[in-house]
Amino acid sequence: MCASCNPQSPQFLSPPRNPGFFSGQTTFKVCASFAAAVAPSSFDQCGLSQQAYRYSPCTPTNPVSASAAWPDTCADGMFVCQSKATQAFSCQPTPCASDDVPTGFANTPCSNYTCTSSAMFLNDNGGAKPVFYEKVAVEIVDDINSGPCFEPVLVHSSASGVGWQVTTLLVVGWYWGGWACQ
Repeated sequence: MCASCNPQSPQFLSPPRNPGFFSGQTTFKVCASFAAAVAPSSFDQCGLSQQAYRYSPCTPTNPVSASAAWPDTCADGMFVCQSKATQAFSCQPTPCASDDVPTGFANTPCSNYTCTSSAMFLNDNGGAKPVFYEKVAVEIVDDINSGPCFEPVLVHSSASGVGWQVTTLLVVGWYWGGWACQ
């Protein structure tokens, strides 16, 4: 599944549903069900290779524990920051330094989906941010009544004669050399 090569991707770009939190004119909408499926904790058992710099095959990648890189430590009312020096995300009770406000975010307290580790992971160019959307914030929205949003692809297959069904959620890298769970 590739967000930027999905022919429906342009319809996922629209004004923010939460304009108080997002500073840009446009956000890339991701369905809450997809964001939950790619929560960093989902990758702890298989590992994750985080690229140091996107688009540069000569730069090293770092093996990381996804939960450690994108911790689920933000609570409503905290500020989501991203260090300009290290690119690491963090949460704090006070506003971020002006250089540490993530791309497309306003320097305002988070709430609901904007406080999640998935939101940090999906907004990190070294994480799961869709390629070609580096300058656009990813906004997690409800699957229903929120308009079009990028969602998981479900593949159903049945074992013949067994009578049970296997449902597999396909979670594949959003961009070349990114992340994948094998």
